[in-house]
Amino acid sequence: MKAYLHSVMGTLKQPESHLIEVDRRVWPIHVQSLMLTQHKAATTTACASITEDQQADCEKHLHQRLIEMNEKIQYHQNQFNEKKNNLIGFTSNIEESIQSFVQKHGVKPFEMKRNLKIAMINHDYDSEILRRQYLQEKPNEYQIQVMKRLSEKKRELEKSKRELLELKYRVFYNRPHSSLDAIETTMPILNDDDRKLKLLNKHEKLIQRKKLDFVAIKIIAAEMKFYQCLREFDHELAAIWKTHRELVKNKGMSTTLTNLIEKRLTGITDRWRDVYNYRLNFYFRNFHGDFERTNTNADGDKMKRIGFSLSLMIDAIHRFSDKELQLLNRGPTYVPTGQISISSSGQSNDDIIKKKYAPLKHQLSYLFSKYHINIALSMEIQLKISDQFTELFSVPIPSNLQQRALYEKHLLQSIRYSLNENNLILRRTADNMNTFYLGNLHEFETKAYDYLSKSDAYKVLLNKDTDNGGQQWQIELKQMVESMNLLLESLKNHKAVNIDLFNRLLVDASKVKLPYLYFLPDVSKENEISLVPYITSQHSATWRIGKYLNELLRPFVDKNLSTTTFRDEPDFMRKLNDYVYVERHLRATTLFCSIKIINYYTLDIHKNMVDTVGYFLKDNLVTNKLEQVTIQTIKNLLHIFLYNNVFYYKDKIYTLMKDIKIKYSSRGIMGMKKNLTVFLQTIRDKNHNVQFQKLIGTNVPFLNAFVENQNGELFTRVYHHPILSRYTLPYVVGHSKLAHGDWFRSALIRAVCYCSSIENFNLERIYLELTCLANGYSIFFVENNVQHFFGYFHADTMRYLKDQTMYDKFRHDWFGYMTMQYELSDKLQTFNDNDCLIHLNYLYEFGPKCQFNQQFHCLWLESFNQHANLSKDKVKVQLTTKHQHSLNSLLAREKSTCSIQ
Repeated sequence: MKAYLHSVMGTLKQPESHLIEVDRRVWPIHVQSLMLTQHKAATTTACASITEDQQADCEKHLHQRLIEMNEKIQYHQNQFNEKKNNLIGFTSNIEESIQSFVQKHGVKPFEMKRNLKIAMINHDYDSEILRRQYLQEKPNEYQIQVMKRLSEKKRELEKSKRELLELKYRVFYNRPHSSLDAIETTMPILNDDDRKLKLLNKHEKLIQRKKLDFVAIKIIAAEMKFYQCLREFDHELAAIWKTHRELVKNKGMSTTLTNLIEKRLTGITDRWRDVYNYRLNFYFRNFHGDFERTNTNADGDKMKRIGFSLSLMIDAIHRFSDKELQLLNRGPTYVPTGQISISSSGQSNDDIIKKKYAPLKHQLSYLFSKYHINIALSMEIQLKISDQFTELFSVPIPSNLQQRALYEKHLLQSIRYSLNENNLILRRTADNMNTFYLGNLHEFETKAYDYLSKSDAYKVLLNKDTDNGGQQWQIELKQMVESMNLLLESLKNHKAVNIDLFNRLLVDASKVKLPYLYFLPDVSKENEISLVPYITSQHSATWRIGKYLNELLRPFVDKNLSTTTFRDEPDFMRKLNDYVYVERHLRATTLFCSIKIINYYTLDIHKNMVDTVGYFLKDNLVTNKLEQVTIQTIKNLLHIFLYNNVFYYKDKIYTLMKDIKIKYSSRGIMGMKKNLTVFLQTIRDKNHNVQFQKLIGTNVPFLNAFVENQNGELFTRVYHHPILSRYTLPYVVGHSKLAHGDWFRSALIRAVCYCSSIENFNLERIYLELTCLANGYSIFFVENNVQHFFGYFHADTMRYLKDQTMYDKFRHDWFGYMTMQYELSDKLQTFNDNDCLIHLNYLYEFGPKCQFNQQFHCLWLESFNQHANLSKDKVKVQLTTKHQHSLNSLLAREKSTCSIQ
């Protein structure tokens, strides 16, 4: 009411001295309506039509309303005080709790509405004052129409921009529009509660995906509308300035009029921003109310609206709360906030800083010792780095983040209890996506035992008996380690390996950890959950030998197979485009074929694997040596590695009987069916156990691409498996935000390389944006990455244009970019192969990490610029951050390795 009064009196805002003097008394529309009911004034805000008597009556009436409102406030305050004094046991703590509750759930929504009304009064006031100032300059008809047209175009532009942003914020805040509730899928009626729940969850996931698909289509339309409004506004503005520069008679614009128009346009932007922020805060962030229709069931009760969360697959009956499910829907990659700080209660801030710095301190000490850095110089550098770290990260975690950390800690404890109490298991899915699978523990373990008992890839060596304190299996494993060392010593004695390599490969039984087998659920098949085995191998008995063989063989194998393999998905598409457009091999009759070896990962026994490696080396080496190591020695080391790979699961120790492959499990070829048949028969002749799955036709999916021959024209786009969950991020370890940012940029590059048409590219781009938003990443995160992607080749307008010719050039530029990246990747791999790639990290939860990393690299360059081994040209230093625990490590039941005593 005070804002209304100040507007009527002309004192809402102080006038600027250099502007045109006009009557600053403005009657807001609500005041006009109020006075109309009192028959006090005409329906206009124009000051000329309001008499002094009407002005006085209006001010008097508003003053009276203010007095009445203050009296009501005082009355209710007295009522509250009276009831408070009459209550027995009413303490200050109770009063504080009541005030806090009322403030949050009662007062805050009204404050937000009031603040919006005040903002609108101010905007209307500014608009009217600008209108009066503009007319005070005596503009001609053209100049009046300029103001009207620009204002209208600006309003349409701002409205379309806010509508586009609101669509995206709905996904980010998981607030789907009520119109999406009409999306339905058929679901059969079941009596079994367990099957019914599983089907219901599957049904819900399908609806979630359909809703996001529909939102993607709406965003495309909203983007087109926004870009159209932007073009119309820019065109109108450019036409006005063109006319002004050409000095067309009676169509010039004075500096004063131009300044007033700019202020008017700024005011329109500010007005829409305030309205948009109110809707965002009221309906999405705080959810004080729903401005849309809410569906009800047959009993008239409100139905729960299905949102956009897709990172949790439920396959069992559970009792998790909505908040617990919301946390689990962040996926296994999510790192709860502030774990180090809240887990270090009772410790000083200095102790917490030391804990975060400890990994980097240990790594630097080892590194300086390895390269024989002078002790004094080593201590000086470490002291400088430590001081920088302390200075930048000594700021305690903000209170709001600390509250969130405690809240999430409580949720995690509750989830753990519920998992144990209800015999449930939580696992990330085997597709390496940021998705949790929630299932029944007993059913999961039964499937695991069935897998091990039926598979011919594993053999039970012995039981981890507990009768004798587990002594027998300890003795036998020690004997295995001793036999491995005897074989290595034999190679040393026969001069097959030198003393340095022998010491590098020698197994220390006291440091060996027995790997543990665990299973992840495979959700790629409809109506079936199968298991995929995984084995942790680091610090196993064969780990050193395996690491050495990988470093020795991988560069040589990669080099020799480079002409018949693809580096990654963009490389596949680049070579396919060369096949079609450079070599011009594609004909209207060309068929595509994709082949997948189903049993690729358990195809060969150990002996065949050793022989295959030997044949490969013999065929591709000029001599019988690879880096001074003979082929026979490599085969001997591979024999030791393969026949001593053991692991445990539950109470049994197993060994691998077949080998795990590391290359692609499928290949794509093009040609005549006769040649294809000969090719497949050749493979079968070499290995009778091979099992093929082949697809032949004018279109096939391959490496997540849909490839089609359209009468001699190549058409490609990104292929999404119909069963696998869409709108999910990949599973990553470490700094998830940084890793997902890298993935987002890579996925955009893959999209432009894969999509031959601009329409498919835009749809894929929006799909990627929604994937990030649905998984909790902000619009700022999304926009920053998308703008960087388009801005890299100065093609910002490509985001909204539908020009296929411009898109083809844009796509060609990205193929060239990937070629450059492959060269840089090869250089980095060379550093790694030569043991010149240094990985350093530290624990991180809050603070200016970019600033510290920059200062660290500057100090490193300054200290080792002339060093023989650690200079910029000799090594590459990668400094990254580590988070203490992800949801996967905090909640998944994966046993750790056990040591040989």
